[in-house]
Amino acid sequence: MLYREAIQREFLKNKKNYEIARKIYLSFPTYAFKHKKDDEFNIKNEISQFFKIPFRNIQIVGSAKTGESYIKGTKFDSETSDLDVAIIDLNLFFEYLEIVFKKTKGYKILTIFSEPNDQITYERYIAKGIFRPEFMPNCWEKTRLRKFFNYLSSKYIKDFTEINIAIYASECFFESKQGSSIKKIRIAKLKC
Repeated sequence: MLYREAIQREFLKNKKNYEIARKIYLSFPTYAFKHKKDDEFNIKNEISQFFKIPFRNIQIVGSAKTGESYIKGTKFDSETSDLDVAIIDLNLFFEYLEIVFKKTKGYKILTIFSEPNDQITYERYIAKGIFRPEFMPNCWEKTRLRKFFNYLSSKYIKDFTEINIAIYASECFFESKQGSSIKKIRIAKLKC
C-alpha cells in the first residue's frame, strides 16, 4: 500500500514520527476519495462554510486517509468505517474552549458534562491541543455541532458510517497526534 510503503521508506531515512505524519497526512491524497474527488471537496467545503474557516485548514485522517487504521489494524471499509476530519485552526480551538469555559462558569459547574468521565477525557485532549466536541458539556453549541455532523453523515452514509471532527490548536499538535499512529507501525516493525 502506497502509504505504508512511504512510511517504511521514511523509517529508513531516520525521520521522526511527526515528520512522517506531516508528509502522509498533510500532503498525500486521501484513500477514501481516490475515485470521488468531488465528494472530498464538497465535504470539506461544507465544513469550511459551517465554521467560517479556510478550506486548507481541513484535513482527513484515520483509515479514510491511508486506507487502513494503524491504531486498530483494520482496513478502510465504506460500510463500517467512519470519516475522521481534523480541523487545524487556533481561533476555532479557542472559540470552543471559551464556550466550555463560560458554560461551566470557569470549570466550577461540571455537572453539565454528559458523563463523569467526559470531563476527564475532555481535559486530557485539551492538554494535547485537541478539542473533541463529543466530550464537551451539554449546551446549545454541542447540539448545533451534532446536528450539522448528523446531517453531513446522512448525506454521505453510502461512503462512511459517520463523520467526526477534532479541532487542533496547531499543526504541531496535529502532527504529534498523527505521529502516534506512525509510532505503532515503527514499534511493530521493531518487533519483527
